[in-house]
Amino acid sequence: GGVRLCWSCEGAPVAKLQAETMIDDEWRTIATSEASADAAMSGVIVVRGVPGDKQPRDLMWRVRIDELVSRPAMVVKVIGPRAARTKLPKLLGTEDHDVELAYNILQWYSTVVIDGRAGNVLRLKESRVSSDIAAIGALPLRDDALVLGEMGEDALRVLNERVSRCIFLAGQALVDSLYATFPFLFGDPSARRDAYPNIIAGRLVVGHQGHALKLSEWAQMLRVVGVINLAPTKVPSTPAAIPDAAHYMELRHEDGDPLFDTCGDGNRLLSVLPTALRAIDAALSSDLPGRVFIHCQQGRSRAASVATAWLLLKEPGWTLHGALAFLSARRPEVELNLSYADALEMFATADLGRSPSLQRVHNELQRHLRGGGVAGETRENYDIL
Repeated sequence: GGVRLCWSCEGAPVAKLQAETMIDDEWRTIATSEASADAAMSGVIVVRGVPGDKQPRDLMWRVRIDELVSRPAMVVKVIGPRAARTKLPKLLGTEDHDVELAYNILQWYSTVVIDGRAGNVLRLKESRVSSDIAAIGALPLRDDALVLGEMGEDALRVLNERVSRCIFLAGQALVDSLYATFPFLFGDPSARRDAYPNIIAGRLVVGHQGHALKLSEWAQMLRVVGVINLAPTKVPSTPAAIPDAAHYMELRHEDGDPLFDTCGDGNRLLSVLPTALRAIDAALSSDLPGRVFIHCQQGRSRAASVATAWLLLKEPGWTLHGALAFLSARRPEVELNLSYADALEMFATADLGRSPSLQRVHNELQRHLRGGGVAGETRENYDIL
């Protein structure tokens, strides 16, 4: 059948959105929402079909945070003006955090890699070995681009029109460091690039149930020595995938249930945080150096909340805003349950003595917050749009 997402805005600050599906040859509304808008616009995105694991609200969420549907090929037609935004390219250096960011960029939903280097050099999988302007202009719309080697101003200008979020530039030194750390990312440029979870601050790996189900395939590559499963009733545990099963934890509240990711679940998060943080540190201090994999179902709220708490614990100068900004820059789909955000603010201020920053989170990182439940649920129970 398919779904179309319609939005209208007579002027800032609110745009109305609704999802419609074809029923008996008529478009019928199946969900509605509102979002802030910077300019008057209206239009329709028609989607050929909804993937089996997606619901209409998931697709609405993608529009509400000003992004495209995950797979650009699904978009048939966009009606209405598209805001022209000039994005300044970001140059990646060769520090460890630059290498980690480059790795994470390659794991994002819609990243295109353009390799403008000549000669017989190491290539990333699923990369376009050309900086031809015509070829760049024919690219499908993407969220981000990673450019290897040199690219002229004209080519960058054209690429800017095909990328909605950011263009990252990487020189040969960064490529060499990336290969030394993550050689499995390299190979035939026409080969499909496998998707791995995101690495956070060198020691954590944050992902979703899809990553968890294939843990045995990639755990050794990312040197996983511990696992925190936040959705044990939904995602099967695989303790045999890591060197020491003692560091595999199914995190549950004292009531016997896992976190629910619902409105009002913040107090339950605070109750399990000490256990989770001790388990992470125990795995990281074990004889085998490596990382701890934290996952729930979608890797957006529960896993992100535990990762945020760990960052707060390890970085004495950080507030909730700083920790969430760091995490979301490496895993853009992070969307904390508002109840968990309140709980993490309490953890940061009352337990760790940090300055309050929750209002700044609401002001600057709103796209990384949501109501309880599956990603894309409206915020109708809260005062924040």
